Amino acid sequence: MALTRPEYTFPSLAWLLIFLAWLLLPNHDFSVRLLLGWSAISLAGAIVTILPLPFLPFRPEQSVSHYGVHALYAATQLPVLWSTWRMR
Repeated sequence: MALTRPEYTFPSLAWLLIFLAWLLLPNHDFSVRLLLGWSAISLAGAIVTILPLPFLPFRPEQSVSHYGVHALYAATQLPVLWSTWRMR
């Protein structure tokens, strides 16, 4: 799959914009809450999208490597959740 697909591009842009807001804006409280919320949404998405729900397209095939990518993505959200929870 191309990395320019919307399901990759839009979440990456959201992460970048929220991170830049945290980095550059003086009011860290708002951007920390945005980071906390976005990482919670990303964690939920990593978990929900591996469930065999009928409205989800299963491409690529549900394989062990595909589940591994979801587990890795979910694991990368945990430090963000932990650190932003402590900062809020």
